[in-house]
Amino acid sequence: MLKPTTLQFLNDLKQHNERPWFQNNKESYLDAKKDFEQFIQRLLLELTALDSDYGKLSVKDCVFRIYRDIRFSKDKTPYKLHLAAGINK
Repeated sequence: MLKPTTLQFLNDLKQHNERPWFQNNKESYLDAKKDFEQFIQRLLLELTALDSDYGKLSVKDCVFRIYRDIRFSKDKTPYKLHLAAGINK
């Protein structure tokens, strides 16, 4: 389960999706990222118990970046409002 502080960070980011705010709250982001990565690690361990192929994956293989690609987007907000991972063996 994710910590309430992780969810609070995402809620705050929704209200302040701008680079200066993010830089001032970088520690909160790093804590949220670490919490999410630990969650994905636990999920991978559970999946590996069901299918050993999942054991070949690392957290870094699965977790997406929080930074948005804004080059061709009309919406120029720099950060995604969620943490995400893709697990594919």
